[in-house]
This record gives sequence, C-alpha cells and structure tokens, in this order.
Amino acid sequence: MQPFMRECANSSVHAVTLKAFRSLLGTHARLLWQLDLELNERHGLSFADFEVMLHLQAAVGGELRLSELAQLALLSRSALSRRVDSLVAQGWVLRRSCPTDRRGTFAVLTELGREKLKESVPTHDEVLTQMLTNRLNVGELDSLGAMLDRVVARQEELRQQE
Repeated sequence: MQPFMRECANSSVHAVTLKAFRSLLGTHARLLWQLDLELNERHGLSFADFEVMLHLQAAVGGELRLSELAQLALLSRSALSRRVDSLVAQGWVLRRSCPTDRRGTFAVLTELGREKLKESVPTHDEVLTQMLTNRLNVGELDSLGAMLDRVVARQEELRQQE
C-alpha cells in the first residue's frame, strides 16, 4: 500500500477513489511544474501568466472584466489583481476602466502580450505533447477528458442548485 493510502486508512472513501485522487494530484502537479519551468526558462513567463493571457486572447477584443477573468483562471480577485499588476509591469496587459461602470475594470491584452503569447505557445504545446500525447493514445486522452469533464459538470450543477 502506498504511504498516502496508509495515511488515509481511516477514511470512509474507497481505496480506488483515493488512488484516483492521488494520481490526479500527482499528474496535475507534475504537469504544471513542467509547464512553469519550461515557460520561465524559455520565455521569462510563468504558467499562471500564460494562462491569464490565454484567457484574454480567447476573449472578444482581447479583454475581460477582472471579476470574469478571476473566475476563468480560478483565482481570487486579490490574487488575480497581483497577477495583472505583474503583467502590466511587463507591458503584456493593461488595465482599462469600464466606461459604463466606475467599479468595473478590464484587463486588456496588449500587442506585446500577443507576441509573447504567440512566442510561448509552442513551448506549452511541446510540454503537453511530451507529458500527455506521448504517453496516452487518442482514445485514452478522449476518455480522460470526458471523465474529468463529468466531474466538473456535476460540481457545477450542484453549485447552481445551492
């Protein structure tokens, strides 16, 4: 039995659930660590910065309200604000006040930010290929994605029922 399983011996969760949980955590941590390492070494960009900029690039006009961006990036508003401050300092993002709501602020991807993102996407893709595509076949990746999507969708359903 793995040390983690012994530590959870009194848990009411089935061993198979604990094993899946541990595997998910380990994979997530290793994948994010490798992405962060490679993006930092090659582009001077953290994975957290990359993710925020990716959300902005995908948004209409390359901009999002900070509250919406925080939800997408799964960050608290204060954590996102610090992240955006760092991106602003680099010239990759700028803040823009909402013209219709004085309390609202947008994060806007700059042209320099678009260039940085374009330059770093191949590194992101290379890490995903090394860690996922080269280790799992297309069917396994599809199944994994579908299973994880079900977990998230169910959690969202429960949240909306509250």
